[in-house]
Amino acid sequence: MKELIKTNLGLLFISIITVIYLFFVLGITDLNEYHALKLNEKGDFLAGAFSPLAFLWLVYGYLQQGQELKLNTKALEMQVTELEKSVQSQKDMYNLAKTQYEELIAEKTELAKPKLLLKAHNYLGTQTSQGAYDYRFQVKVENLQIPLINLRITSSFWDINLAGEKIVSNHREIKGLNLDTSKIIDLRLHRDATNVTPFKGETLKFNFENHDGKVYEIEYKIEKNSLGDIVLRHIQPATLNQPS
Repeated sequence: MKELIKTNLGLLFISIITVIYLFFVLGITDLNEYHALKLNEKGDFLAGAFSPLAFLWLVYGYLQQGQELKLNTKALEMQVTELEKSVQSQKDMYNLAKTQYEELIAEKTELAKPKLLLKAHNYLGTQTSQGAYDYRFQVKVENLQIPLINLRITSSFWDINLAGEKIVSNHREIKGLNLDTSKIIDLRLHRDATNVTPFKGETLKFNFENHDGKVYEIEYKIEKNSLGDIVLRHIQPATLNQPS
């Protein structure tokens, strides 16, 4: 009720003034003289008597229109603000969806890449009666992701064989292997009767294909750390090569 009165206070004020003014006009008007006037004189009288009211209501209408214009402007500003919020919300949702999509694609791309885990163990270096040295150690190769087809392993220095097979000298390559996901192979690396000091940057290289026929290459450097442990350091990630 209070809000209704507050909203229509101007109209109420104008209405009260109008009623008071009408009573005032009636109070000072002699009706007998009014009836005795000619028709055009009556018109002049009424025009003069009610012109202040007409002007008052004209001013009120103008002010009312200004108030309504302000309200409409405020409503439009609120709509613009809500629209801006809606647009920003849509942008945020789009950016979130885009980020999630890119993360999903990156995750799938990463999972589609080959990934190997290499760990050296059982290192042994002995001197022969001729003063040369025999070096031997094993490398456990675990396939962590996609199956590897036509795997070829080549060494720049070490002779390599699969563990459990006969040791063959001057054998720097193993090929034709297939390594499924979560499978492990054990390599035996050796160099017999040599005067060359190893662990000076020798490499072990893996070439293979995936099920789509894409050819990859991964390269490791074989080093020995300060504790005397053999470490295979990743020097070339899984690069995609064209089939030869």
